[in-house]
Amino acid sequence: MAGWRNHDLRLFRQVWNQLKAGDISLGDRAYGSSGIESPPSSVMCYTPQALSALKLTPAANASMNVCFQVATGAVCHIEYTPTFSPAQWQTLGSATADANGKVMLTDSLTGNSPTRFYRAAVP
Repeated sequence: MAGWRNHDLRLFRQVWNQLKAGDISLGDRAYGSSGIESPPSSVMCYTPQALSALKLTPAANASMNVCFQVATGAVCHIEYTPTFSPAQWQTLGSATADANGKVMLTDSLTGNSPTRFYRAAVP
């Protein structure tokens, strides 16, 4: 990271560690002429509710497992539609992410449509 000043590198490491933990805290700092850093001001905390891409895996009895990652303990809704013209979103179910952030729901694929499109949301 050539050209980065020491405080830039410290800030980058701090933000990176917070991103990995799932929480972000942003603030500004100033440096005096002696290089002493001021205490943080205007701190803003934010916890993102990002979802990973959905992974579909065929299961027994012509059913489909819908899996994805989200923040631990997040409650998610999974919906499906047989077509996009026009989309007719129907609720497949709700699930809570486990201790590792994993969510899995099984779709029994009942009904007449051989095709289904899925989406997930954190309300």
